[in-house]
Amino acid sequence: MAGAHRQQSRMRALKEWLTAGPLHVAPLCDLIKDYSGFEGLHLGSFECSSRALVTLRDGTVASGGAENAICLFDPVGDRMPQRINHPEVFSLNAQLADKLLTGGADGVIRVFRLSDQACLQEFDGRAGPVFSLAVASNDKLASGATDSAVRVWDMSTGACVSTLEGHTFPVFALEMLPSGLLASGSGDATIRLWNTASAACVRILQQHTSRVNALALLPDGCLASASSDRTVCVWDTTKGVCMRTLGGHRWSIWSLAVLPGGMLASGSGDVVHVWDASKSCCLMELQHRHENCILNFAVMPDGELVTASVAGANIWE
Repeated sequence: MAGAHRQQSRMRALKEWLTAGPLHVAPLCDLIKDYSGFEGLHLGSFECSSRALVTLRDGTVASGGAENAICLFDPVGDRMPQRINHPEVFSLNAQLADKLLTGGADGVIRVFRLSDQACLQEFDGRAGPVFSLAVASNDKLASGATDSAVRVWDMSTGACVSTLEGHTFPVFALEMLPSGLLASGSGDATIRLWNTASAACVRILQQHTSRVNALALLPDGCLASASSDRTVCVWDTTKGVCMRTLGGHRWSIWSLAVLPGGMLASGSGDVVHVWDASKSCCLMELQHRHENCILNFAVMPDGELVTASVAGANIWE
């Protein structure tokens, strides 16, 4: 069924290309050669919560929001949706095999075993809603919350082993770097790089003029950050410098995702931009399918992109 849907989408896209006017063959061939992993074809739409979104290793997508449940669904297959009872959700993480990590409005981090949906652990930081989660090294979990602190948890004991303080507004995004440092993006418009073992902030990245909403690690090791200042910054974290600034969105940018071929997607209130971040080049725009801000992305194992807004979700390949 999914294969037939993809073929129909390709045929529609081909007809649009053929009726749009003359085709510039050389640039088109270069695009197909370099970026054939993602074509920007719309596969379909469906309903899901948009506040938190993550892809599991089997291709299932988990979503959560204000509802008292997490929904597990298969956007490109025919598996039946499932629900996990849960308080209001702000963040989801699926980096650990057969486990789903959740951050709730109640300040509690929960660890669910996906095979039977059992809740295995609960970590209570008593710090307000948990906006971001990242699996750190040595079986450690990092969380960012509304109290502006980053907490590091021992996954085996459930104890908070350190509290990283320095941000002055809530921490909305976390990302582990190849160097072993933890990057945190905050409402104070800064990104801090932390040594989680020593609980020391080793560098502060400053370029944005408004809150940092999302972080993504690029294939070349650079860090991308998205902000309400309507830009994406690409950072050399070893030098602490902003190498490139990607502009073009008209509204706040809420989401980032790395696509097949190393492309970077950024989601805003107006459109999804797909970038070659190494060249500061916008390759394509995905639009006409959303009526509200694109709040979250999820990338499927086969490379499809799920884009979620308040009005619903779309899937692209």
